[in-house]
Amino acid sequence: MLFGWSVETWRQHYQLFWDTGALPQAIAWALDACEQDPDRARHALRPFTEACLRRAVSQGYPPSGQAQIRDKLLALNRTPLAALSPSPPRDLRRWALARTQLATIKTRPRLYLPAPRWNGIPMGLVRSCRSLTAAPRAPRDFADAVALVCDLFPLGDGWRELPREEARELLARALAGELVYGGPRMPEDHARSRSKNFIAQRTAGARFFTNHGPSSFGVLTVFTFSFGLAVVEPERATVVAIGGED
Repeated sequence: MLFGWSVETWRQHYQLFWDTGALPQAIAWALDACEQDPDRARHALRPFTEACLRRAVSQGYPPSGQAQIRDKLLALNRTPLAALSPSPPRDLRRWALARTQLATIKTRPRLYLPAPRWNGIPMGLVRSCRSLTAAPRAPRDFADAVALVCDLFPLGDGWRELPREEARELLARALAGELVYGGPRMPEDHARSRSKNFIAQRTAGARFFTNHGPSSFGVLTVFTFSFGLAVVEPERATVVAIGGED
């Protein structure tokens, strides 16, 4: 998997989202800085948990929700570390680009996504990156690297490869709001037209991956529901992500 980390480390990565309120880039930084030790990473992520509490107070979360976050901070106080925790970088996205050895492609793919926000986080995005490594990258690792740059959860083997035609159909359904409950949506004819044009722009050798399976989906976004499509080409990888809430 990405960074050569084990499946268990990436499971801890996802668990730390619930434990700290931090987002995927911050959690990956903390695990990296703390040699993949989740206990040390929780302490390193304390500033993000404190920010989560401030946001909960300012947005009027129920007292029970605020109390849960305070309990997480109290638990950190009860388990102090012998050494100081590392301080997070000022620019986590820059850290993610350097760590994954990617560069963003300024010309974005021609795919319009409605992008309402939930707690300040966009519920739809599409991004492309190119690799800065000389050696070819494993397709799923390339997709995971772009996902992390987008502040999404890497999936590893959770990316299911699918044919081009199925990718076009799934993307159209996702854009129309069929696959992601409570997510952004557009009229079906617009969704099909935009999906068709987006897939047609991909090279003949492009490989397509999704987090959606026949009866389940891999957790890609911080939202309750999510759809993801990764397109891996020789020179770039593109990730489309749509999230939804009930």
